[in-house]
Amino acid sequence: MAQTVICQFNRFCFELWQIEELVQANQDAEIQKHLPNYFGFGGNGSGEFFAFNLETSKVFAIPLIGMEEKHAWLIAESFEEFEKIMGFRNEIE
Repeated sequence: MAQTVICQFNRFCFELWQIEELVQANQDAEIQKHLPNYFGFGGNGSGEFFAFNLETSKVFAIPLIGMEEKHAWLIAESFEEFEKIMGFRNEIE
């Protein structure tokens, strides 16, 4: 089994969930029950998870407690921009 990726970059600490665990992690946290247009893929270790908005493909940080769309804050306009912010890419193509 692959290891979970945990990184720290600038002011962000983040953990990317294992691909094999994505569906189960979303089910366990009841993400689709509370936010049907979102799919989680990681967290920041401070009670927030990262999720795609399935309608816009934008990336948000959302608190696990009080999981409501009004508490979602935009991190990136796309996953490619998220990669750049987190230090995985030098520029957006």
